[in-house]
Amino acid sequence: MMIKLKKEPFLLFFVLLLSMMTLIFNIGVEPRIIYVFLKTFTSLLFVSLIVISYLAVPCDKNYFITLLLGFIFALFGDFFLAINNNSIFFILGVASFAIGHIFYSISFYRFTKINQIQLIVFAILAVFTITYITVVDGFEFGSMYPLIVAYTLIITFMTGSAVSLIKHYHSFPWAVMTTILGAIMFYISDLILVHVFYYNNSPFILVPLNLLIYYTGQGILALSVMNGFRKKDILQ
Repeated sequence: MMIKLKKEPFLLFFVLLLSMMTLIFNIGVEPRIIYVFLKTFTSLLFVSLIVISYLAVPCDKNYFITLLLGFIFALFGDFFLAINNNSIFFILGVASFAIGHIFYSISFYRFTKINQIQLIVFAILAVFTITYITVVDGFEFGSMYPLIVAYTLIITFMTGSAVSLIKHYHSFPWAVMTTILGAIMFYISDLILVHVFYYNNSPFILVPLNLLIYYTGQGILALSVMNGFRKKDILQ
């Protein structure tokens, strides 16, 4: 299948990266409202990017709409966590991201039903992550531990769903590789974020590293809908 790509989404992706770097260089800036604005603006860019990518070379409409809802909830999650990560806003942020991952999974489910690849990846990532945050000394979750475990199950299921799209590689090589890469980067960024929030004496470098991986991953996932999945073009 011929891959159709246009330059406009890539230009916006570049703007997203510039905004991300501006955000990184303003970590810890005062007053806090500046950081909140920069983070929200950068997140608005990946929401805009998925729309522009869809308009450039449309994919399945229902797939796009569901994935877009996931991006919108990720935007809410970024906003809530930027405001305050030690209060009700943290719970709202985690809940927003969890709902976003559910929408991602629903989108992927349109093209890959629950299968062995998905379940194997899900099981490996879930067992590894939960075991890691449970047995490694230095993590202090307190009453938040059940919430973190529940969130872990949701994001690892989403990542497994994305990886299972590999079966459509010959039909949609661009969509498959960008979707898988974006989902894996999202998982990695959240694993880093757990260290930032809950690990004692977490090195500061993890904060910009989290932002770098997260926003790049979201941008790549947004680009996946350009020339993305369409049921009529699936090779039998």
